[in-house]
Amino acid sequence: MIKTLAYYPIHYGAEYLEASIQSIFDNVDKIVILYTSEPSYGHHTSVSCPESEEEIKQVAMKAAGDKLEWVIVRAHEEGSHRDQIWEYTSGYDVLLAVDADEIWEPSELTKAIEETYNGKSWRRNVSGFINFWKSFNWACYDGFLPARLFKVNAENRDEETIGGKIYHFGYAQSKKIMDYKFEIHGHKNEIKPGWLDNTYYAWQPGDKDIHPTCTVWGEAIHFDKNTMPECLKNHPNFNKEIIS
Repeated sequence: MIKTLAYYPIHYGAEYLEASIQSIFDNVDKIVILYTSEPSYGHHTSVSCPESEEEIKQVAMKAAGDKLEWVIVRAHEEGSHRDQIWEYTSGYDVLLAVDADEIWEPSELTKAIEETYNGKSWRRNVSGFINFWKSFNWACYDGFLPARLFKVNAENRDEETIGGKIYHFGYAQSKKIMDYKFEIHGHKNEIKPGWLDNTYYAWQPGDKDIHPTCTVWGEAIHFDKNTMPECLKNHPNFNKEIIS
């Protein structure tokens, strides 16, 4: 039997964390949350995080139960935050990296874990992200391939692309989170001037060039949210025309 460890690097993220954990729960043996009370992606702010540790922890405990391990870490950049998970991988075959705003299609995660375990490559970069835009009704697509699965005891450090449907809600969150996120964004120096107010909050269907840092998103495309897994159909944001 494949033993799979999942982990979340978290500073905020309560809004979609329950649905995210529900989407992976049956495919993993343990879930480690690496929590930091301070921003860890390279930029700091005097603005307080709108979510407390206790709020996030309660959401995680409700969804993960006995599978959860809550670990408090310190990190000043993304790599050092994520890399601390390797202290916990002994005895596991596959490591699954998940962000708090990512929800897997469960059946596709099952296949991705099996393919990672049966393959030789250490790292698998996922093709299949659906990036939701301001609601569950609009989405953007790009060619980015985030690393999300690792074969723990692979003999090499090769990487491959793997298919897998991941619903990503980084641009479909409440205003309090969007405002805070772009205060501490890892690519803050690359964000187009005025993007949050002039592009994101002012958006109308058909607007072009809407990605905050580059030109990969021409426009948001209508998405049939009724095809989503049940954990998203039950989400408080599911019926909102615009998340605010």
